[in-house]
Amino acid sequence: MKILHGTVVDGRIVVEGSLPADGARVTIVTERDEPPYVLSPEEAADLELADAEIDRGARVTVAQLLAEMRRARA
Repeated sequence: MKILHGTVVDGRIVVEGSLPADGARVTIVTERDEPPYVLSPEEAADLELADAEIDRGARVTVAQLLAEMRRARA
């Protein structure tokens, strides 16, 4: 499976990159009408760090997170 991106222009889909071979079956999934959320470089870096922490087993339970949030509010 390969994910391609494109834009509808004058009723046709203009695909970014190379097209699959003739006869290939494709599925089209449209995005919501909302503008996409784009991460800043800092947000992307934070997300990658968080993902690495999870991989290392450094995570908290939902109960721990909620308790921490309650303490922060106080």
